[in-house]
Amino acid sequence: RRVQCLKLHNVTQEDCGTMTFRVGQQKCSAELIVNAPPPIFKHPLQNLEVDENGTATLQCELSRSGIPVEWRKGTVEILPSDKFEIRQEGPLHTLTIYDLKLEDSGIYTCDNGYRRTSGILTVKALPADFVKYLENEDVEEGETAVLCCELTKSNAPVQWMKGGVVLQSSSKYDIRQRGPIAELLIYNITPADGGNYTCDTGYKQATASVSVKEPQAYIVEPLKDVEVFVDEDATFKCRISRERAQGVVWKLGDVPLQQNEMNEIAVEDGTTHVLRLKKVTLEDAGTVTFSVGEHTS
Repeated sequence: RRVQCLKLHNVTQEDCGTMTFRVGQQKCSAELIVNAPPPIFKHPLQNLEVDENGTATLQCELSRSGIPVEWRKGTVEILPSDKFEIRQEGPLHTLTIYDLKLEDSGIYTCDNGYRRTSGILTVKALPADFVKYLENEDVEEGETAVLCCELTKSNAPVQWMKGGVVLQSSSKYDIRQRGPIAELLIYNITPADGGNYTCDTGYKQATASVSVKEPQAYIVEPLKDVEVFVDEDATFKCRISRERAQGVVWKLGDVPLQQNEMNEIAVEDGTTHVLRLKKVTLEDAGTVTFSVGEHTS
């Protein structure tokens, strides 16, 4: 009795099939099944840092070709789309991510059903620049000043400053941001609020000045006609809306009047303007006019 033996070395899956032994008119057969070892990652995923709005390419290589894989971000499967491109070239597997946003940062995994490899993608924020810079503002006292600029990125963090002092939202300042629009509102503005204001993105700065104008005064109580005798004093009074108003003019006819020995010009209680014509003559008869800004009585 003899035992015949066949040894195959370094078998591969291509060696699978039916093995037959024949002697004379007799034969016997057996099936050779070659089980491939689980695929491993020869080159795993690497961590990657890419700028915002750029493109990220994650790549890994398996020990053999033809193995399907699944890509995930966290626990969510990634499918091909305009955002994600999935490619397989032999044992090389590639995930490409386009138009990167900050929220694309995270852990990405390639899973072949036996093994998995993961890498961290970090999307670096680009600094915000200015599309529209701040403009100087002239605002009347008591009103609200609005400083506005437009950035290249929506909701990019900015810091508002007056001089070198950082401003915070308060009853005085309202800091707003709507998409790429950044605004600073300054309420109930006073002369002390005048100066330079800066919007700082951390990369660039925009600066504008706020000038505070006195509000225009208007006439509250107009002049009244006055009738006097020769050599008496004629007194005219006109009350306006605010103290220390600029541009006040008294006229007799078309002639502007100045303070002198014949004309006494004064202010009572801050807002009542008084003209006293001393020892009037018949030639002084005429129209007396009081003007403040664009208002006349």
